Amino acid sequence: MNLINKLVAAWERRRAYAALMQLDDRLLADIGMNRGTIMERLTRAARDTRVAPANVAVLRPTVAAAANEDSVIRRAA
Repeated sequence: MNLINKLVAAWERRRAYAALMQLDDRLLADIGMNRGTIMERLTRAARDTRVAPANVAVLRPTVAAAANEDSVIRRAA
């Protein structure tokens, strides 16, 4: 992995971390996470991308699912 890919991956992890930390605890529980496991999950996802052919956007599905859940909950309220 070259330097640019590492920087992009780190930026994506920071963005995903910030987005997940913005969610409330109930929504995090709905997607099987809590505040203590966010960094662990992001680290594991980053490690998995190093093993497999890397696509830095591997973290996006988690954040996208969380954002989708959040919008669904807001509309239902």
